[in-house]
Amino acid sequence: MVRTVAVLAIALVATGCGSGGHRAAAPATTTDPAAATTASSTTAPAPATDTTETTTEAAPPTTTAPAAPPPTGTAAPPITTTGDTPVPGELSKIVLAWSAAINRNDNAAAADLFAKDAVVAQSSVFKLVDRATAVLWNDGLPCAGTVVELQMVQQAVVATFVLGQRPNHQCDAPGHRAGAAFVIENGKITLWQQVPVSDATPGTPAPPATTTQSGPVA
Repeated sequence: MVRTVAVLAIALVATGCGSGGHRAAAPATTTDPAAATTASSTTAPAPATDTTETTTEAAPPTTTAPAAPPPTGTAAPPITTTGDTPVPGELSKIVLAWSAAINRNDNAAAADLFAKDAVVAQSSVFKLVDRATAVLWNDGLPCAGTVVELQMVQQAVVATFVLGQRPNHQCDAPGHRAGAAFVIENGKITLWQQVPVSDATPGTPAPPATTTQSGPVA
């Protein structure tokens, strides 16, 4: 599938990843083994440097680096953007709607944001062949998360999350950061791929490298 290969080659500058495998494999048909191999062997890509002006709605203004996840009852940290290309409002709206659905454990609403035959890539690559499969896959994500950064990388929106506990699930890496790239076409997610992001809060030393895998992003 063309869009699978395109996003599996997305470049990111950030290193280190606060997320890992899916705890419930969806009973969906996997993509071509060649695509899966590409997913596991790609290196962390570099952000696009295209400075072409866009007429789409600009993302929220860039602010200072977000703070650590706020205590319960306090305002969420502002979402920041990086890179030269603003995130179109219609794309950021889909990403934030998906995150909100996961955070309230509404797997049906999260599934409705995916196109039929959408591709999801973590440690393995799956195709969401129908809505039931999409619901099952979304339910397999153990962590909720607060979106703290959005940026455009080639044709994808890359979101950085601070992980947290999700209703009726057990998050294995609360407080850590994780990232996912979204390719969105006609208002639906056609490809979701876990990507590496820095797990350090800006302004603080990065934690030591570890081989422990955390849960998927919110």
